[in-house]
Amino acid sequence: MRNKTDNINEMIPRNARLAIYGAGGRGHNLLELLRTERPDVIVRCFVDSRIDDVTTDPPTICVGALCRWKGELDMVVMASAYDREILMAYKAEIDAFSWCIFDDRGFFVPETCSQMLNGFMQLDASTAACWDQLNHGFEKEPATKNLVARLMMHTMVTYDGLMVLAELVRHCDKTGVPGAMVECGSWRGGSSALMAAVHKEGGEALRRLHVFDSFAGLPEPDGVNDMLPGTMLPDDERETSFSGKLRPIHSLEADRASNEEIIFGLADYPPELVTFHEGWFQDTMPRASEEIGPIALLRLDGDLYESYRVCLEHLYPLVVSGGIVIIDDWCLPGCRRAVEEYFERTGSRPLLHRIDSLSRYLVK
Repeated sequence: MRNKTDNINEMIPRNARLAIYGAGGRGHNLLELLRTERPDVIVRCFVDSRIDDVTTDPPTICVGALCRWKGELDMVVMASAYDREILMAYKAEIDAFSWCIFDDRGFFVPETCSQMLNGFMQLDASTAACWDQLNHGFEKEPATKNLVARLMMHTMVTYDGLMVLAELVRHCDKTGVPGAMVECGSWRGGSSALMAAVHKEGGEALRRLHVFDSFAGLPEPDGVNDMLPGTMLPDDERETSFSGKLRPIHSLEADRASNEEIIFGLADYPPELVTFHEGWFQDTMPRASEEIGPIALLRLDGDLYESYRVCLEHLYPLVVSGGIVIIDDWCLPGCRRAVEEYFERTGSRPLLHRIDSLSRYLVK
């Protein structure tokens, strides 16, 4: 069996001068690996999305300063749990260098990274390579695939996740399930835009679309219920300050304008049918739940225990009989605990249908 570092000599040139993007646990693991296996390599610096710290060894520079290191570096190795998010946000800065990804599976060649970056962020390399022939047996898959290709840079949902979402919207429309479409945790708006575009296939847009997001990224995780990497926290707080405070930790940030661009542009959805609820769920949900009315499709993508708890508490009662609830983060322990606790407390036992290895959905 090949070790995940077997291709280190192939990927890292001799005497290379490197920057490691990611000063958390994965970045330091890579630093120790290079010092042990490749002492010829010089690691000049860590790179962080917003931190400059010359006191670390090696020094940590902000990504915006990478351009000043152009003559001092041969390549950048991505070693962050948020590599896809970072690559989307800082493509121009990183593309100025030769680069590759290092994660739990090992090193990835630049060609594979480029495929992942250029419009197929959530597809593995083999799926991206056979995109033209890809067919997983979904309803209207060729047409939906064309739509997915156009909005992929605005979502982190998997291919199957987006296809199932489209099928569930069509199901609600075909069977006349009444109510609005609601997304809690929209990031750049890709899933909301997909729901809007698929709903419009039948002609006139009839459903209201409610989009909940802080538009400031994730709040602080709960140290008891959530188990998320700490690489996006400031250096002096990484993996030590998970206490659930409602403050941004500069992870998964996206603004409202990126949502408006794709919902009103790509999906061409009527602005008068769209309501953005901007702020922390704990602040926006109580009031909004009194105004939204019946919900046909509720998509939950809040990542954290408290986000799911609040969304279910306020919005699940509004989902109509036969309505759909999508639980995007079933793979995360905080999400799963919040969902299980809610249904145990309310005495209901809905069947959770598998979407992919990450997500589930239920029919109320």
